[in-house]
Amino acid sequence: MPRPEVTEMYARTRASVAGAHGAAGETPTAPTRTGCDSSTARSSVTFTLATPDNTASVAKILATWDAAGYERDRAIQLDIRFDPESTVSLRLADRTTIDGFIHATITTACLAR
Repeated sequence: MPRPEVTEMYARTRASVAGAHGAAGETPTAPTRTGCDSSTARSSVTFTLATPDNTASVAKILATWDAAGYERDRAIQLDIRFDPESTVSLRLADRTTIDGFIHATITTACLAR
């Protein structure tokens, strides 16, 4: 399972926006593992960030993932970066106008335990 890659990309994401703070001060430090069924599990880390300039911070985060070789995709109000081989992906939404935060999840597909 590519848990180390999830951890590494989370660290790179946070480093790209040094000084960012989370909602209510929370800062996850490691991915959690959840079962999908009896033989598979997924690793993920979900977090919210706020910076003095969320728009610029979103651009920095996406550039970090681009530089690491992740492929790009876009859904309605959601930026996505993914690697089809490792199944690690980033889903990022800038909800500054709604709640003042960037919302993100780094996750894997359900993979054999």
